[in-house]
Amino acid sequence: MKEKNKLLLLTSFFLFLSCLIFLVSGSEMLLLPLIKNPEIPLGNLTTAIGLIAFPIWIYLAFQLNKNTPPLILKFLKFNVVLNILWWPIGRNLSGNWKNSFKNIPEKSELFKNYTFLILGITLVIILFYFILLIYKRITQKTLF
Repeated sequence: MKEKNKLLLLTSFFLFLSCLIFLVSGSEMLLLPLIKNPEIPLGNLTTAIGLIAFPIWIYLAFQLNKNTPPLILKFLKFNVVLNILWWPIGRNLSGNWKNSFKNIPEKSELFKNYTFLILGITLVIILFYFILLIYKRITQKTLF
């Protein structure tokens, strides 16, 4: 089971890194339609894959550490579900798979906030975890 988790960990890391590099590059390929009808741009698929791979990578990395509190793993599982729902929520709010919000700025703002929230949750969990590690090491006087 551990070998499978390590393979999933590496896969999710490379998926996340690849998606991040592709999105940051601003390539024109991101605008190409993956499917014509309904139009689904490659950029949306790339973003969805990256958003799902990021918390899975963190979850698996924390899971390999036997000292990770179970509550942190539960929050990460919940966050993975929130990230999986990113594209369907965008579809529901925008009415299309492109997540283009024409003439509906309040829904666009809501979707943008949702995106920041799901990314922020992962980052806050990581920060909390490292603060917890530092606290444990200070209380056990084994910081270095």
